[in-house]
Amino acid sequence: MNKMTSKKILNVLRTPEEVLVQSFQKGWKWGKPSYFVSKLFASEVRIAYWDIGPKDAKETLLLTHGEPSWSFLYRRMIDPLLHKGYRVVLFDQVGFGWSDKPAEATDYTYERHVAWNEDLLWNHLELKKLTAVLQDWGGLIGLRVAARSPHRYERLVLTNTVLPTCDKSYEGESYISQGFYSWKDFVHNGGLNKPG
Repeated sequence: MNKMTSKKILNVLRTPEEVLVQSFQKGWKWGKPSYFVSKLFASEVRIAYWDIGPKDAKETLLLTHGEPSWSFLYRRMIDPLLHKGYRVVLFDQVGFGWSDKPAEATDYTYERHVAWNEDLLWNHLELKKLTAVLQDWGGLIGLRVAARSPHRYERLVLTNTVLPTCDKSYEGESYISQGFYSWKDFVHNGGLNKPG
C-alpha cells in the first residue's frame, strides 16, 4: 500500500438528499439507495447502491458509471433488463451521486476506488455470475476488479472506456487524444460547476 492510499480520510461530504431526490422527477423511479459503509483505509465511507430484481435470477447485470455521472445514467435501461428477468445492480462510485465524497483530492486514488468496488461487490453483496457493463471510469476501475476476480464474471461489456497499458510502443503516441486532456483540464478547473 502506498503512502497516498494509507493516508486516513479526514473529512467526508454528502450531497443533501433533497438535491438528489429531484432525480425522481427526471425519470429515476427506483427510489433511494441502500447503503454499505466501507471501513477500508481507517475511514468510514458510505457507498450507495441499488439491487433490483430477483436475487435468484439466472444472471446479474452490474451497471457501472464514469465521470461525471452516477447511476442515474442507466435510468432508461433498467426496466427493459428487469423485464427480461435479470437482477440489476448499480452503485454510485465514491465521490458521485448518493455516495460519500471524501473532501480532499488526495483522498481519491485508483487503488482506493478498486478496493471500494471490491468491498461493496464481493464482501457485502457477494456477487457472482455477473455481466458487467463498464462505462468510462467504471471501466478503468472495473477492468482491474474483473482481472483480480475473473471467476465472478460471465462477460464484460465495455462502453466508452479504455484499457491502458502505459506502453506507448503498443498504444502509440496519440493513444489518448489531446481532446481528452483538454476535457480533463476543463473538469479539474471547475468547468462543470459553471451554469450553462
